[in-house]
Amino acid sequence: MTDQHSTVTLNDHFMVGSATSGHDFVMNMYGMYIRFEQLLQTEDTNLQLSNSAFEHLYKPLVATSLGHQPVGDTATAEIIIEGMDRGVVATDQLLKITRDYKDVLVHLWKGFESDSTWEEFRDGPLGFELITSYEEDAAKFVYDMEIEFEELVSSPQRVLTSLVNHLLPRQDNPELDSFGQPKREISISCIDRVVDSCSVRELREGNGNSIGLLDSVGIHKQFLSSAQIDEIEEFIGNL
Repeated sequence: MTDQHSTVTLNDHFMVGSATSGHDFVMNMYGMYIRFEQLLQTEDTNLQLSNSAFEHLYKPLVATSLGHQPVGDTATAEIIIEGMDRGVVATDQLLKITRDYKDVLVHLWKGFESDSTWEEFRDGPLGFELITSYEEDAAKFVYDMEIEFEELVSSPQRVLTSLVNHLLPRQDNPELDSFGQPKREISISCIDRVVDSCSVRELREGNGNSIGLLDSVGIHKQFLSSAQIDEIEEFIGNL
């Protein structure tokens, strides 16, 4: 008789992205989805729900810049590599988010060193150096899913649905015909509610919204000269 029981593997998954790439925004949306789908009445933030999603039979999603951001990362590149060596972190637990580095750098500049000139910021530890060190560590891994922040902003329902589908617990008993299939269905109504509640549409380029201004697509155009933009483009081309 086929064993109908299985255990659900709910190990941490890591949303890897440079500082200010939007990975915390993704975590917020994922935590919000869990809140709505599970009808949770809790004072935990959406980020906390994302981190502790295993408590609700979801896979936890943890944002990390692999140790390369203004505030500390709990999951550095070394910790993830150690986990892979011990067999507790697999490729399918690594997701990646990218964002236009011109927007990333302006976000870092105006968000953390607004009193500095562009040249002071660029040549300091949060400027080009931070991006270079992140890219060196990010290149050490293979990612099971990659999304662009700009795509998330332009098509939030589609991108969030794909993300939630990736993180749904799966039937993990290979003796069952349903092996590998998700144990629950995605709630499209919850997806729509998250998109409406998190104001992601307001981050579209040219929206003019002051809330979350530095998270907006194309924000670099408000702060950088054409010469500075060319400078960043050259830097990105040499990464």
